[in-house]
Amino acid sequence: MYHGIIHNLKVHYRKLVIMHKLKAYDEKQDLKISVLDALRMVNQAWVNVTPTTIKNCFRHAEFTKPDGQSEPNSENDSDDDIPLSRLYVPMANTQKLSPP
Repeated sequence: MYHGIIHNLKVHYRKLVIMHKLKAYDEKQDLKISVLDALRMVNQAWVNVTPTTIKNCFRHAEFTKPDGQSEPNSENDSDDDIPLSRLYVPMANTQKLSPP
C-alpha cells in the first residue's frame, strides 16, 4: 500500500534535490546539500504528496469502507481522556544512553 505514497514522496524529493543543485550551479555556489537542507526538502516533498494520492493508495490496498458505512465516532473515545499527569514518566525511571 505504502509503495505508491513512498514512490510519490521520493519523486517530489528528487525533483527538489535537482532544482537545488541546478540553482546552486547557476549561481556558482557549492553543490553540497546539508542535512538541514535535506530535511527541509523531505518536509516539502511530503507537503507535495496530495491527499488524493494517499486516498488512492488506500483504495488500491482495499482499506476503504463500503459505501454507506460511516467512521466510528472517535469523539467519545475514553483513551483520549487520559490526564497528562498519568502519561508523564519521570526521567529518573528511564534508561540513560551512554555515548558510544
